[in-house]
Amino acid sequence: MTDANINQLILQCAQGKRSALSELYHLESSRLLGLIMAIVRNQALAEDILHDLFVRVWTRADSFDAEGGNGQAWLSRMARNLALNTQRYAYREASLSTDQEMPELDAVLERLSHEPEPRSSRERHTLLDCLKQLDTEQRSAVVKAYVHGLTHSELASHLDKPLGTVKAWVQRSLIKLRECMS
Repeated sequence: MTDANINQLILQCAQGKRSALSELYHLESSRLLGLIMAIVRNQALAEDILHDLFVRVWTRADSFDAEGGNGQAWLSRMARNLALNTQRYAYREASLSTDQEMPELDAVLERLSHEPEPRSSRERHTLLDCLKQLDTEQRSAVVKAYVHGLTHSELASHLDKPLGTVKAWVQRSLIKLRECMS
């Protein structure tokens, strides 16, 4: 199925064609479930988020701009955002003072190896090498922001550092990662 076909199905959903939603679900649900699972790491929760995602597709398909992007990216972005929002809510509910530390670099690499949209082995190794080049605290901040979905404020609280420091760490780390990956 091409990007154009996915785009067309989303546009048909906006017109109220239930068969388009059914076909879109059939074509994209496995990929999107894998993406959500990589974030929430809980099958039942991932399936609930997938359901919520397709309800949103049905109700918000008219906001999709086929000329401005592709349908798979739009679906992936919505899936990722729903999963991260769910994680953030769960994270806020849990105490930050527990003895369990969030998994760091090893967990990130494990997730990368099971991504629904597999990266090449070379890209994984490059990312690993680039992450290792960051200072430990900066690497931790980036991982917690982009894997665990913490906001800058949550990071500052969790790391017991000033908000400006955490923002600078994340920004500088992303610049270093971009330079290293290119």
